[in-house]
Amino acid sequence: HLRELWLGLDVARERVSTGGGGEPAMLALQEASEQQQDLLMYISDVLGLENPALSEALAERMLQYVLFPVLLGSLITHRVDHVEGIGSSQLLLAPANVRVAKDRLSPSCALYLLHQVFDAFSQARALLQPLVAVLLLPRLPATLLEHCAGPAPPSPATYKATTADVSGPASAEAAAVGPLDDGAP
Repeated sequence: HLRELWLGLDVARERVSTGGGGEPAMLALQEASEQQQDLLMYISDVLGLENPALSEALAERMLQYVLFPVLLGSLITHRVDHVEGIGSSQLLLAPANVRVAKDRLSPSCALYLLHQVFDAFSQARALLQPLVAVLLLPRLPATLLEHCAGPAPPSPATYKATTADVSGPASAEAAAVGPLDDGAP
């Protein structure tokens, strides 16, 4: 869901920056920003529960599905230089307000959101430690570069629906069935 919020924020930012939409566009940008900030704060609260297994699992999924492919992927373009017959990967910043793919952000929006991530998760070592380590690398390993520069991975099926035998029916399914009839008078 965070990816969709961030992509919506960038669309709203682009609309405002091109002068389209007037005050309603500015309000939509503010709303998009507030929604993503609320979700970041919620995730930060979950990470702050001091449950190492939960924190590591959530941080891993955030890195794999959002932070690396969307934020880092929005900040880089991939170029191969042939030096003495050997290809080497280099990271180049894309132009500030140009989105390089539909599942990517403009670099200016990605930098803003990277700041938001650092601000929201300042106490979440499980999330920030790997992110900072990658940001400080002089060159990304080929597999990570491929993950960041390639298409963002699809959301896991578990993000889209619950498993009825584990957690019961999804809210929409429960509402369709109606209130539970426990046989009480």
